[in-house]
Amino acid sequence: MPGWGNSHGMAIEQESPRETGFSQVTDGKSRRGQLAAALATTRRQFALEAKQGRGGREAQANYASHMDGIVRQLVEGALPLTKRPVVVCALGGYGRRTLCLHSDIDLMILFEGSIDRDEEKFVNAVLQPLWDLGISPEELGRI
Repeated sequence: MPGWGNSHGMAIEQESPRETGFSQVTDGKSRRGQLAAALATTRRQFALEAKQGRGGREAQANYASHMDGIVRQLVEGALPLTKRPVVVCALGGYGRRTLCLHSDIDLMILFEGSIDRDEEKFVNAVLQPLWDLGISPEELGRI
């Protein structure tokens, strides 16, 4: 399924890049700072909604949508590292749009063909910034 999927998951395909809502930053330190600021703002918004009694499914879906922007920016930034078609899917609570404030995010990263050094670089370029931000990405991979 091209683009972001239904309530059971999302996908980013290499052939169909999307707007992220973030400026394109090539400097890794600047990008991490931008991502950290976006995540902090999103978490504050989620906590505020919860304190105001609006912390149900809508708040979870909004938080998941903001996380989409972060993941999407990382994936799009990593695309030049591989020539193989790639799809990144959200699974679990994240894929169901029921992401809680400090939940891990479950990602499935699929490549066409075998995984070589370039694909490992892609995976690291997506996951390492998430770990650096204190997000626990749980990846599902197959070699």
